[in-house]
Amino acid sequence: MKKNIFISLLLFFSVYNNAQNLNQTEIEIKKYIQKIHNYAYTDNPDLDIDDLCLITAKKTVQLLNKTELTKGKAKSIGLEISANNEKSGIKILNFSYYCGGTRGNISHPIIQWKNKNGKLFAYNLSSKINCNFTSCQPLRSEGRILFLLFGMEKGDGACEQSMVYVIEIKDDFLILDNPVFVNRPYLNLCNTNFDFDEKKQILYGNAMYEDAAPRMKSCVEYEQGEYSKSKKDNDKLLKLLGFGERKGIKLKFDGDKFIRL
Repeated sequence: MKKNIFISLLLFFSVYNNAQNLNQTEIEIKKYIQKIHNYAYTDNPDLDIDDLCLITAKKTVQLLNKTELTKGKAKSIGLEISANNEKSGIKILNFSYYCGGTRGNISHPIIQWKNKNGKLFAYNLSSKINCNFTSCQPLRSEGRILFLLFGMEKGDGACEQSMVYVIEIKDDFLILDNPVFVNRPYLNLCNTNFDFDEKKQILYGNAMYEDAAPRMKSCVEYEQGEYSKSKKDNDKLLKLLGFGERKGIKLKFDGDKFIRL
């Protein structure tokens, strides 16, 4: 009897301590995000906003590794659930700040997922890309769990960066570098509207303005970091996208990569 009471007390204090730790983490995140939202370079020239955002993202990952947040709970600490695929258990939470320049708001997405046993995991997606992801669509692939993320982020005064990014969930791991678009895991194009037919697994892209097509070449060749360094791959991607040959983008996912239609 005494042994059972002792075990029960240990369990109670363990649960209590975990709840206290989660609550403290939420308080810290809320404090950091309030500071981020109030940021203005002219008022805070000595504040390292990038470092503060990194600390906030790491704290958010710690929180999301342990608990799921409702829309209301996330909002109360300054986070937005920008994308939510309930069937798969994937959520993307986001915080942002206004940079004061032509880029406007800079987003910091954090993704949460579950493995097959329902255990929670989280990753700071903003360590790879700054984008406000708003949708998560499943891709069909035998033996693999793949999703297509859709988002948009202002690039400069003349560019709305439209993005589609393929991610893979492999049990406890998140894979972000599958070369599904020639040599890269994403498309990031200026002033392009993307749409996806989930049934047919076809990705469509149409220019928002007349200058979107010429800007495509610049995006592919100069604006995508390490991925833009290979001229051979850049040329292949421009051909895949139909640059200079036709209006609009039409690609089909074949279970491994996107191919031109």
